[in-house]
Amino acid sequence: MRQIENIFSRQIEGKKTPSVIYAFFDKDTVIYSNATGYKNVKSMEGVDFSTTYNLFSLTKTFTALAILQFVQEGKVQLNSPASHYLPGFPYSDEITVEQLLTHTSGIPSPMPMKWIRLANEQREFNRDLFFNDVFKRHSRLVHKPGTKFKYSNLGYVLLGRLIESVTGEAYEGYITRCIIDRAGVSHDSLGFVINDELQATGYQRTWSLGNVLLGYLLDKKKFMRDTEKGWSPFNNFYVNGISYGGLIGSIEGLIKYAQALIHKDSTLLNEKHKQILFSENQIGSHRTGMSHAWFRGFLKGHPYVTHAGGGGGYYSELRIYPELEVGSAIIFNRSGFVDERILNKVDGNFLSQ
Repeated sequence: MRQIENIFSRQIEGKKTPSVIYAFFDKDTVIYSNATGYKNVKSMEGVDFSTTYNLFSLTKTFTALAILQFVQEGKVQLNSPASHYLPGFPYSDEITVEQLLTHTSGIPSPMPMKWIRLANEQREFNRDLFFNDVFKRHSRLVHKPGTKFKYSNLGYVLLGRLIESVTGEAYEGYITRCIIDRAGVSHDSLGFVINDELQATGYQRTWSLGNVLLGYLLDKKKFMRDTEKGWSPFNNFYVNGISYGGLIGSIEGLIKYAQALIHKDSTLLNEKHKQILFSENQIGSHRTGMSHAWFRGFLKGHPYVTHAGGGGGYYSELRIYPELEVGSAIIFNRSGFVDERILNKVDGNFLSQ
């Protein structure tokens, strides 16, 4: 796969990213993998398949999976009001669980870049108090529930609270026990705590518009360090909204998670509810391109479900081709703020027309 190797080498040499890790896999094996570049540009320590990154919004797929597990167990109904399961729900009682999952609730989604904290601030942070204030400041719906698609991180904050309400345990405890452990993933490969020895430093290219904009979006003196070889490094940080973006993980962890979902005899969800998880949401006759947390698309005629995770210092994509029973993942330790669909450029090497 010299073509793929050349693409990634050019990314490193052209200073598009300090590192990139890619894998294409089926339900049992890794068909192709490549790890290129550095977890730290100053020390020039290389990345490998155990290197961890902030995965940001890939976390939403775990949150949605947990809700579908509840549906499978008869604990939650998708068409029921979210307020039925979550006392003190701060928005309209018309909003259903499914509308939260499919981003059709009308709940606003203000810019989340400032919603982060340093690793050494972890103990003092109370996420419920933090988001109670956010909900008060953004209390008006942007549209009537069920009438439009609008991506909302706050909707997934509420789904995280719903998980805690239904289970009586912390969000990260349930996700670890009922998804990460069931998928056979080690806690070093997927979890919610940064391991300094495994974590890649996140970077923003110093001479870039993005670096200028970051100065308006967050406290760079607090969250970033001095330039290293053309890159501005982030200090290790956590996302305040754990259920929309708090996951930390490696390509190894993402592969095993996706493989567990791909399997027909999945330990995570039966086939009936997996089809619901991946089914595209419609508003009337309009397709939204979104299922339950997963975006949908086609490559070489093959349908896929995908999600990106991006923010300061890191960018990632995870994809599953359900009909082919294969998947792919890619991770960078450079900032990414939009869904770039990079996997469209490399997965085609493994797909027939």
